[in-house]
Amino acid sequence: MQSYYPERFERDMGTSETEWLTALPRALGDDVWEQLPNVKRLVDSIDTRPAAQRALALKDRYTFKTELDDVARRAMFPQNEKFKGTRGSV
Repeated sequence: MQSYYPERFERDMGTSETEWLTALPRALGDDVWEQLPNVKRLVDSIDTRPAAQRALALKDRYTFKTELDDVARRAMFPQNEKFKGTRGSV
């Protein structure tokens, strides 16, 4: 078990605590909040913050693309464009 925990908890690809915590029901089942009431209290306290409310409102104000087509792939992985046309291209 790790004896030292960093002050800021972040996962790969810049995923924050809030993103991981809101994904818990999908990962562990719908009854996760009954199993982890203190974590639920933390999530609720984060959600009441003004900055969190503004961030959550973005999904209602904008329509975000969800499919991964060629345009999205170029935007997400621009470095792969230099490999187009080469053997074993991405």
